[in-house]
Amino acid sequence: MLENFVKKIGLKNNIEVNLILTGKARIQKLNNIYRKKNKPTDILSFPIDIINPKQLQAKSQMLILGDIYICPQMVEHGELQNTFLHGLIHLIGYDHEKDEREWEKVLKKVKR
Repeated sequence: MLENFVKKIGLKNNIEVNLILTGKARIQKLNNIYRKKNKPTDILSFPIDIINPKQLQAKSQMLILGDIYICPQMVEHGELQNTFLHGLIHLIGYDHEKDEREWEKVLKKVKR
């Protein structure tokens, strides 16, 4: 699934992503600061380079997408890859809280 992410999403270039594995206390602090939710979560994504998903195909150089923080303690057993994929989709500009239908469409495309 992750091996073909760049191709399936329609990118013509390489991507760079920082993956930070952290504990419950740190992810709860970040979640509180950036999302105003004072509880631990499994993942937080902080985009750098992409503002609009439609810009993906227009970029020709390497994309630095951003940072993904994952708290392994909060991830269900065997779901680390899916959790990381969830973060990648956020980094390319999609948000399931804003547009569930578009999110599902992209998720379906990358899981094929």
